[in-house]
Amino acid sequence: MPSGYHRFSKMERVNRPVQKQISGLWFIAAGLVIIGAVLGGLYLYFRKPEPAGTPTTTTAAGPPLQSGTDVTFTGKITPRALLNIPAPVAGVLDRLDVKPGTPVFEGQLIGHIKNEDLTVQRDNALEDKQRAQTRLENVEASHISARLEASRAAAELARMRLDFAAIEKEYARQQMLYKAGALAKIKYLATEKSYLTQKQDLEVIEETAKRAQLRAEAIARDVDIAKEQFDEKTAVVEARNVDMANSDITSPVDGLLVAAKVDVAGEVTLAMIDLFTISPSPGELQVKIQPNKPVLDRLKVGIPAWISIVDMNENIEGVISKIEAGEVTVEFNTANAEVKPDTEVIVRIRLP
Repeated sequence: MPSGYHRFSKMERVNRPVQKQISGLWFIAAGLVIIGAVLGGLYLYFRKPEPAGTPTTTTAAGPPLQSGTDVTFTGKITPRALLNIPAPVAGVLDRLDVKPGTPVFEGQLIGHIKNEDLTVQRDNALEDKQRAQTRLENVEASHISARLEASRAAAELARMRLDFAAIEKEYARQQMLYKAGALAKIKYLATEKSYLTQKQDLEVIEETAKRAQLRAEAIARDVDIAKEQFDEKTAVVEARNVDMANSDITSPVDGLLVAAKVDVAGEVTLAMIDLFTISPSPGELQVKIQPNKPVLDRLKVGIPAWISIVDMNENIEGVISKIEAGEVTVEFNTANAEVKPDTEVIVRIRLP
């Protein structure tokens, strides 16, 4: 065999292990690249930006959440105490006399609910009352007339009884004389005739007086019935008037009207237990914030806080009053009537 062939075969035997070693290194390098790409993707996937509204510190360097670090939050003012006014009747809110955000005083008219059914019921009750009143007036007039007739009949009866008593006495005297033979028959008979006539007249007037008295008593009972009916109809009218008056909604306390459930022309139902909402203590306010967990773990009830109202250049001191279910309540008081619920504020807290 040629000598060149032997040299080539020898070199080939020498280079095969080297090629295998280089090929293995390429496989290892490719694997490392793939693993690096996967780890980089996982890092970018799990490294999400913090949501908006999370607290920010005033310092950019140094260990996070150091004591004395200020964290800030945004929130809206809400009243600490609220009083709901339920809908007294159903209907339509046809008038709103006070806008939300306006101070109110006790007894002040806030709005009016129009209810067509209540209006019809009140009008019908008024008509029934008027009919009952007319009947009562007529019965009372009849009673007055019957009492006068009974009074005249009683007076006539009293007079007749006096006259009859006198003639009866005379008749008895003459009857005794006539039986004794001391009185002429013709005179006795005349006295007897007058006596009998007077007795008959007395019986007639007694019957007339009795009927007049019974009629007056019967009409008096009718008057009592008519009065009861009139009182019943009057009570119904008063109840309907109360319902109509309930359509006028007034403030039960001094305070601030915070919200109205419906606008003018909106439907009102009896299920609306919060038709209007009033803050009875407008100067007692609060802000609720939701810090992230690292900050939340550092906060405690009683830590001071400062509430800044940018539009008013107002900076009010408050205090953390409650921490519950990841929510922090900051309470504060103010005498400034312009600081009202729903105002956007910035809350600053210095970590302990």
